[in-house]
Amino acid sequence: MIRQLPTPRAVLVAGLALIALLVSIDLTLQSLLVPIWGVDAVVPYRAAARWLAGDQPYLASAFAAGSGYDVPFLYPPPFLVAFAPLTLLPVEAVIMGANIVALVASYAAVRRLGLPAAVAALVLLWPPFSGAIAGGNAQAVMFAAFAWLYWDRVQPGATAPRTRDPGAAGRPAIVDGLLAACIPAAKVSQAHAWVGLVRARPRAALLGAGAAIVVVIALLPLTGLDAWAAWLAQTGRAADPSWTLRGSSLTRDLPATVTEGVAFVTMLGALIMPRRRIGSWIGLLTVLGAPTLRLYGVIFALPAMLELRREVALAAAILVATYTFEGLWLGIGLITVAYALGTRVPWLLEPTTPQVT
Repeated sequence: MIRQLPTPRAVLVAGLALIALLVSIDLTLQSLLVPIWGVDAVVPYRAAARWLAGDQPYLASAFAAGSGYDVPFLYPPPFLVAFAPLTLLPVEAVIMGANIVALVASYAAVRRLGLPAAVAALVLLWPPFSGAIAGGNAQAVMFAAFAWLYWDRVQPGATAPRTRDPGAAGRPAIVDGLLAACIPAAKVSQAHAWVGLVRARPRAALLGAGAAIVVVIALLPLTGLDAWAAWLAQTGRAADPSWTLRGSSLTRDLPATVTEGVAFVTMLGALIMPRRRIGSWIGLLTVLGAPTLRLYGVIFALPAMLELRREVALAAAILVATYTFEGLWLGIGLITVAYALGTRVPWLLEPTTPQVT
């Protein structure tokens, strides 16, 4: 029997996958050496402790701090209430809990998108995921909610995402509404998934928004209006282009009005994108419109990457994993352009297309 040799494409894909893995491992190991493990759990933990002590949770002085545990607290006031009971625990326990939640949410989301268990575990080494897990960032939970909203469970043995139409019957409207609303509840600039639901299933979107408003009103006696005023002032400071840790948005050096305008336009884009590919497009729009894009924010581009030809997606993953502004946007640009051209240039997409329910 003659043994069949690997095809040139198989060799190319394997080589790119190895490079992506090595670059990802290198950056992930580097991040482990930086003493800010669980930073995204520590910051709200400390803010809640200050709030309980009667001090200001939203410190303007934090914008002068460098990378570390003293960065500004930017979540809305209900998160102060959520973290208040956790201040009874040692901060180390809260960090570990946040890491575990981020890990489980990330793995569950990647599996939801159709990746086999072993591949899913390797994908979590990609810096956007490993950074979210190490920091205990809420972005991992937000991405899991996004995955459950716009994708269905794949059949055994399948490796392609199975797109779900939120407008189809079968799931209670309130469930879809809550999944969509929890994302902008944490980061109002990432309301793209909720806007997309307005188009697909308006009743579910309104139920989700209504539930969020009920929570805000119910907690108002605890948070008070002063905390909301302080949060609004804090978000204004975060939009200042002079803030050194503002992130890697394309508009990071432009006036805040331009950045907010781009975020708003990308949200409106969720209303006009092709219905059959709406989930992946919403993910890309979330990345493109993020006013303060961090590396972990790029995880929302993963669904589109999984539809692209493997060598294109892996090349983009390598560029993003360089952790440079230029590499990050070259990777995001490659994903966006290739995905946009995919319907006209079928070569850019994997032969196995996602199944639409």
